[in-house]
Amino acid sequence: MVADADIQVWLEFFNRTRPSIIVPYIQSNESRTLRYQVRTVTQGASGRSVVSQGGMVNLLPATPTPLGKLSVNADGADACSIDVAISEPGSKDLSYHFTCPD
Repeated sequence: MVADADIQVWLEFFNRTRPSIIVPYIQSNESRTLRYQVRTVTQGASGRSVVSQGGMVNLLPATPTPLGKLSVNADGADACSIDVAISEPGSKDLSYHFTCPD
Protein backbone atom coordinates (compact mmCIF):
# COMPACT_ATOMS: atom_id res chain seq x y z
CA MET A 1 0.00 0.00 0.00
CA VAL A 2 2.72 2.52 0.91
CA ALA A 3 5.53 2.92 -1.61
CA ASP A 4 7.78 4.80 0.84
CA ALA A 5 7.41 2.68 3.95
CA ASP A 6 10.77 3.88 5.26
CA ILE A 7 9.22 7.22 6.29
CA GLN A 8 8.46 7.49 10.00
CA VAL A 9 6.36 10.23 11.59
CA TRP A 10 5.86 10.73 15.33
CA LEU A 11 4.97 13.40 17.87
CA GLU A 12 6.92 14.65 20.85
CA PHE A 13 4.70 16.03 23.66
CA PHE A 14 5.58 18.72 26.18
CA ASN A 15 2.33 18.58 28.15
CA ARG A 16 3.71 19.93 31.43
CA THR A 17 3.14 23.38 29.99
CA ARG A 18 -0.22 25.05 29.37
CA PRO A 19 -0.99 25.09 26.54
CA SER A 20 0.70 21.83 25.56
CA ILE A 21 3.52 22.01 23.03
CA ILE A 22 3.61 19.28 20.39
CA VAL A 23 6.44 18.80 17.89
CA PRO A 24 5.83 16.50 14.90
CA TYR A 25 8.96 14.78 13.56
CA ILE A 26 9.71 12.98 10.31
CA GLN A 27 12.58 10.68 9.41
CA SER A 28 13.61 8.63 6.39
CA ASN A 29 16.41 6.20 5.61
CA GLU A 30 17.41 8.25 2.56
CA SER A 31 17.80 11.88 1.51
CA ARG A 32 14.61 13.30 0.01
CA THR A 33 12.51 16.43 -0.25
CA LEU A 34 8.88 16.11 0.83
CA ARG A 35 5.86 18.36 1.03
CA TYR A 36 4.02 18.18 4.36
CA GLN A 37 0.90 19.52 6.01
CA VAL A 38 0.12 19.32 9.73
CA ARG A 39 -3.52 19.87 10.73
CA THR A 40 -4.79 20.08 14.30
CA VAL A 41 -8.51 19.91 15.11
CA THR A 42 -9.81 20.61 18.61
CA GLN A 43 -13.52 20.48 19.41
CA GLY A 44 -15.17 21.02 22.77
CA ALA A 45 -17.71 23.01 24.72
CA SER A 46 -16.13 26.30 23.68
CA GLY A 47 -16.28 25.49 19.95
CA ARG A 48 -14.07 24.11 17.23
CA SER A 49 -10.54 25.14 16.28
CA VAL A 50 -8.69 24.06 13.13
CA VAL A 51 -5.05 25.04 12.65
CA SER A 52 -2.95 23.99 9.68
CA GLN A 53 0.63 24.59 8.63
CA GLY A 54 2.70 23.10 5.85
CA GLY A 55 5.67 23.45 3.59
CA MET A 56 8.64 21.58 2.18
CA VAL A 57 11.18 19.66 4.21
CA ASN A 58 14.61 18.34 3.20
CA LEU A 59 15.47 15.10 4.97
CA LEU A 60 18.94 13.73 5.61
CA PRO A 61 19.31 9.95 6.07
CA ALA A 62 18.32 8.67 9.53
CA THR A 63 18.03 12.21 10.95
CA PRO A 64 14.84 13.18 12.83
CA THR A 65 13.56 16.48 11.44
CA PRO A 66 10.95 18.61 13.27
CA LEU A 67 8.00 19.98 11.28
CA GLY A 68 7.54 23.04 13.51
CA LYS A 69 5.87 23.37 16.90
CA LEU A 70 2.18 23.28 17.75
CA SER A 71 0.54 24.86 20.75
CA VAL A 72 -2.59 22.93 21.76
CA ASN A 73 -4.95 24.09 24.47
CA ALA A 74 -7.38 21.21 24.97
CA ASP A 75 -8.72 19.81 28.22
CA GLY A 76 -9.65 16.19 28.87
CA ALA A 77 -13.24 16.69 27.67
CA ASP A 78 -12.21 18.11 24.27
CA ALA A 79 -11.75 15.97 21.18
CA CYS A 80 -8.36 16.73 19.68
CA SER A 81 -6.47 15.18 16.78
CA ILE A 82 -3.38 15.88 14.71
CA ASP A 83 -3.02 14.74 11.11
CA VAL A 84 0.24 14.80 9.19
CA ALA A 85 0.08 14.44 5.39
CA ILE A 86 3.24 13.77 3.38
CA SER A 87 3.59 13.90 -0.39
CA GLU A 88 6.46 13.28 -2.78
CA PRO A 89 6.32 13.43 -6.58
CA GLY A 90 5.94 9.96 -8.07
CA SER A 91 4.81 8.34 -4.81
CA LYS A 92 1.54 7.79 -3.02
CA ASP A 93 0.57 10.38 -0.43
CA LEU A 94 0.99 9.25 3.17
CA SER A 95 -1.27 10.21 6.08
CA TYR A 96 -0.66 9.82 9.80
CA HIS A 97 -3.36 10.34 12.44
CA PHE A 98 -2.64 11.04 16.12
CA THR A 99 -4.76 11.83 19.16
CA CYS A 100 -3.66 14.77 21.30
CA PRO A 101 -2.34 13.96 24.78
CA ASP A 102 -4.57 14.47 27.80
